[in-house]
Amino acid sequence: SSGTGLKELKHIAKEVNRVMSAIIKEVSERERIYRNNK
Repeated sequence: SSGTGLKELKHIAKEVNRVMSAIIKEVSERERIYRNNK
């Protein structure tokens, strides 16, 4: 049914959001270190 599909999508979206946040955090941290070492 579409109900379970929506639940799956919401779960996937949550996971993707979590991963994206981690990547952004990592990138901004590296950028900061890079600027400080320049």
